[in-house]
Amino acid sequence: MNLTRIQYFLSLAETLNFSETARLCGLSQPALSKAIRKLEEELGGALLRREGRLTHLTPLGRAMADRLGEVEQARRRAEATAKRLVAPGRARIHIALMCTIGVSRFLPFLARVQRKMPEAELVLSDTPVGEIETALLSGHCDLAVLAAPFGAHERLRHTELYREDMVAAAARDHRFASLQEVTLATLATQPYIERTHCEFGDLFYDQCEAAGVEIMPAIRSNREDWVIGLVANGHGVTVMPADSVRAADLTSCRITPVPLWRSVSLAVATGREDNETVRAILAEARSHNWLGTS
Repeated sequence: MNLTRIQYFLSLAETLNFSETARLCGLSQPALSKAIRKLEEELGGALLRREGRLTHLTPLGRAMADRLGEVEQARRRAEATAKRLVAPGRARIHIALMCTIGVSRFLPFLARVQRKMPEAELVLSDTPVGEIETALLSGHCDLAVLAAPFGAHERLRHTELYREDMVAAAARDHRFASLQEVTLATLATQPYIERTHCEFGDLFYDQCEAAGVEIMPAIRSNREDWVIGLVANGHGVTVMPADSVRAADLTSCRITPVPLWRSVSLAVATGREDNETVRAILAEARSHNWLGTS
């Protein structure tokens, strides 16, 4: 279906006047009439009805005015997006974020990127850990922030940004608040809130099994805000990244005798570093003081 004919019809649907529409569209009235007839042939019915000097939309015409109006709006949005993306010096970079990555440690880095690369438009997307590899390899995202364990695909390159402890988190008035550290056995005495989206889950349960400790979750949730709310209100304890505990104003304890920690990395697919802005962001990430900001 020809977009120009759609524009002619939408203009005519608004004015209901062939002469006025022809003038507005910059073509002759016969040419306008021909374009409308062609559109009617494509749609299989009359769009307008002339009664003397009056012109009316038919039921099909009214319906198509609404639907084709949506098409025209979509065309304008697409055109605006294209103009923005191809503007000189403009670059849109899609970054997939694992949902367990806290924002606080990234704020200084993002401020640095914005200051040094004002032409960059960063699109940050919450992405399930199981979908990040596919998103990188398919080009749906340019970069990804994720935590180990992750797959070792030959086309993906990982730059470690920092390491952070995985700690036992509890409410401020929980008895853990007076402790500096807890064992897995002590943790198992409390109702456990499982963060089902956590990439660390399998490793955590493996360590529990190795220590001869069985932890039976009281509640499971893939919503980080719900887990935090449940823990903060005394429904149980959980294991989460230290940054997340600080941001949520919970209390935390180290886990002994084998400390738990994770590595947070910035990943890119082979070939994406050909993009100048992606390359610049990677360089900034490698030189940034991640341990000095949290």
